[in-house]
Amino acid sequence: VILGSVVFYPEAMKRSFTFSEGLLWFVLGVALFQIAYQLSSRYVERYFPERKYDDLIYQYLDLAGQSHSISEIFTHMMNIVQDKDGPRPHSGVVLWRQNEKDVFTSQVSFCIKDITQFSLSNDSALIRFLLQEYVQGDAACGPVSILIKDGLDKMYGKGKVYPLYREFKRIDAEICVPLLMKTAANTCMLGGLLCLGESQIGDVYRDEDYTFFQEIAKHTVQAIVNVQARELVFQAKQEEYQRFLVDSSRALLQIEKVADVAGHTVEMIQKYIEPVSLGMYVYDREKGIYVLGASSGEVGKEVYAPIAKEDYFARYLAERKEPLRTPDLLRWAEESKAVDWQEVANQVRAFRAELVI
Repeated sequence: VILGSVVFYPEAMKRSFTFSEGLLWFVLGVALFQIAYQLSSRYVERYFPERKYDDLIYQYLDLAGQSHSISEIFTHMMNIVQDKDGPRPHSGVVLWRQNEKDVFTSQVSFCIKDITQFSLSNDSALIRFLLQEYVQGDAACGPVSILIKDGLDKMYGKGKVYPLYREFKRIDAEICVPLLMKTAANTCMLGGLLCLGESQIGDVYRDEDYTFFQEIAKHTVQAIVNVQARELVFQAKQEEYQRFLVDSSRALLQIEKVADVAGHTVEMIQKYIEPVSLGMYVYDREKGIYVLGASSGEVGKEVYAPIAKEDYFARYLAERKEPLRTPDLLRWAEESKAVDWQEVANQVRAFRAELVI
């Protein structure tokens, strides 16, 4: 109001405002402010649009959840970070702890020269700093904090961070995102690092970019925990499987009749794999046909008709050395349109089989 009075009505400053004049200038000031606000908002939205990464995060959740190894998770993470709808850093590298050596080595990288065999030990300035500032004494492994190169001297002083600058420069990084893991003792451990260069969009990362990196780091750690848990279960299952095979092999060697072998084999597979249905054919030399030796599950013996040795199905299986998946067989039968393949497909459908060995 005062600025408007001076510019547009200087004579008004020499006398007192009436109520109507004050109200008029107040309304005018509010209107001018609203116009300026709208124009500036449109400018910001046009030239500095807000970056939304919800879709990318959901996409990464699906990819990371389906990964079968840690390296596969890191590959998906880097692809998401480089996505055209993402922050698009011009370079990046993932460093992961090697437990047996207690060294962080590069796993996946892009646009960084001579980084294939790059590694950082616990004695390096960057790792020491992260262990001191982020890990020690933190039993909860709280929200991931991002280490930003340009903000180091303001937070910790130039003398303390000079060695960090040199390591940031070695890996051409602008920011480092710690990947914090929980140990068996429920304490926090530095599992790895995601180091990224400047953004190709505008050089400087925004708050939403940092939030995106934090979410990606959090989901990466969770996906790694899931993969490690699955590996432990698989390893235990393999050990159990090996013991089971040894015991079953010993039992099979003591069996004298073929029918008993079939029954024991079906019992063994049913106990370990638990298929919905299972049938084992045995060749009858006298009749020259394959007959059902043993079965289990939902499918009864009446479904398993004898198979002649001359049947295309029997001849095909005799030549095949690998297990036959039913979906592959049905697809081949559909594509070939051959009568023989259709015959095999019909037999497999009758067995309700998913796998033929």
